[in-house]
Parts: sequence; structure tokens; C-alpha cells
Amino acid sequence: MTDERWDFYPCRVDDAPASILVAFHFESGPRPTGADTLHVVGLEMADPGEHGMGTQDEAEALWPAEDALVADLAGAGFVHVGRLRNRGTWQISFYGPASGTDRFLRSWTHVKADPDWSYFETFLLPDVERRHWMKDRALVETLEENGDRLVRSRTVDHDLSFPSSEAFELFFEAAELRGFRRGPSAAAEAADDPFRVTVQRDDRVELEHIHRVVMDLVELAAPYDGTHTGWGCTVETER
Repeated sequence: MTDERWDFYPCRVDDAPASILVAFHFESGPRPTGADTLHVVGLEMADPGEHGMGTQDEAEALWPAEDALVADLAGAGFVHVGRLRNRGTWQISFYGPASGTDRFLRSWTHVKADPDWSYFETFLLPDVERRHWMKDRALVETLEENGDRLVRSRTVDHDLSFPSSEAFELFFEAAELRGFRRGPSAAAEAADDPFRVTVQRDDRVELEHIHRVVMDLVELAAPYDGTHTGWGCTVETER
């Protein structure tokens, strides 16, 4: 498949630290015909490390085995959709026909009919909070690549969308109590986005801190059908 888009995020699975890698190109893109069965193989890690997700050395040892398995199964009509690292196990997930894997592996950890790709949709794909975290991580990494020190407080613009100006005003009553001030509003560009606005506050932009700020705004906006659509700031390189 061209234009593949992979990304990972940390989370907790079975009350333990986990890392999930997922093929986001299958979220909205076409899914192969006949790939109606979930196949998961679990590889036990020799060195799961402190958090059970494997050390760097362990990852470098298992990546070639994963790449070889993915390549072999692709030729038999199986698509790689994700990986879970958790509790000392490296689990590789595929969708494909109900049979045909025996010549690659004698036994699979899990084989289940899943024509709706429910495992992919409800387990591998991140929830709302993790999606915001991934967007926040990408922005913070961009700032770092441009020499930003992150710890310097600066004005951060948060873009939000509401169904009406009245809904925004109700939201802003709570946001203002938390130190946010009004930023510029923008005219609607689409019928399903009738009122877009920016609120501002001075904050540091280390990932943990700015993510808390974002999620605070997400929770404040939710009762008024508002959504947080992104944030931005200037690059600050001085101490």
C-alpha cells in the first residue's frame, strides 16, 4: 500500500504500561477484500525491561523477525495493522483470510473472525485523549527541532470550534476563571463549523504540561459541543 502512515502511542493495557503501533492508513483508507479474520502472534521478550515493553536491545533483536514475518504474510494476502508491546510480550496483529498462516507459524496467539475490524477500531486505534497527546507530541517535537527550550512561558493560542457564539460564551465563562483570555475569532469556512475561536494563555510547552492544558480545554468545551482543534505558539530559543 502506498501512503502508509504508522505511528505509536504509550498507554496502559491490563493495568500495565504498554506501547501500541498502529497503521493509521487503514482508519479511513480501503481495507483489503477478504481480510475478515484477525490474526495475532505473540513473541515472548527475552528482556522485557523495567516496564515490560522491552529494552532497546530487545527491540533491535525482534524488529528483523517482525519484518520477515510481515513480508512473508503479505504475499499470502495478510496485512499488518499493528503491534502491542506489553507485559513482556511483543504482539503483532494482521488481518487476512481465515486460514493460510500454518506454513509460516505452527500456532497463533489469537485467531478470530472480525469482519468489522473491531479489534483495530476499538483496541489498536487511540482514544480521544491519546489522539490529542499524539498531536501535542508532534507539535512539541517540531518546536524542539527548531531549538525551542520548551520551559520558557509564552502565549499559546488554542483553536476551538463551537456550534454557535452562545455556546462559546458559556464555555469561556469557565475558561476565563482558569486564566484564558480571548483571541481572534475566524469566520466560518464550512457549514459544519459555524463558529471558530482562539483562546490564549501564557504557558510552558513541555509535553506533559501542555497536554494537561489541552485536555483541560477539551473537558471544558465538551458540555457545549465544542472541540479543541489545535494549538500553536512562537519558538522561544533563549534561556
